[in-house]
Amino acid sequence: MWPALTILASAGILALHFWWKRRYDQVREKLHAQAGQNASLHEQQQVALAQAEVQQQALFNSMVEGVLLLDSRERVRLVNQALENLFGLTDDIRGRSMMEALRLHELQELVNRVRTDSNWNFQAWTSAVSRSTPLPCSIAPADNRAPSSSFTT
Repeated sequence: MWPALTILASAGILALHFWWKRRYDQVREKLHAQAGQNASLHEQQQVALAQAEVQQQALFNSMVEGVLLLDSRERVRLVNQALENLFGLTDDIRGRSMMEALRLHELQELVNRVRTDSNWNFQAWTSAVSRSTPLPCSIAPADNRAPSSSFTT
């Protein structure tokens, strides 16, 4: 009787092992398929993001006014061709602070004023480009939370 129970228990354990192995293989195949889908979706997302950035850059470069977008740490996030031409910029200034990028105390003072002013929307004149020609600057937050400043010159 014990040998029969031992054989029966061994057969049960062996059947359970194969059942779990088949189930493990099925889950692993689903995981691989899902990983392939995730990679495909990630690639599509990267392409869409690149296209959106190209469209955004084309839009900003088509503007006549110079646009400078700063992030919450006052680092340059975006600059258009009009501003590059206005200030004679030849290098990429994205990621730099205002003072590193443009070395203009007047514009840095405007940034500081925007940070402390409760109104947030105002017009200012600065002689940032040349000391003899005033430059009109419209300054406003890039979004409603006011973490960044956008300069239109």
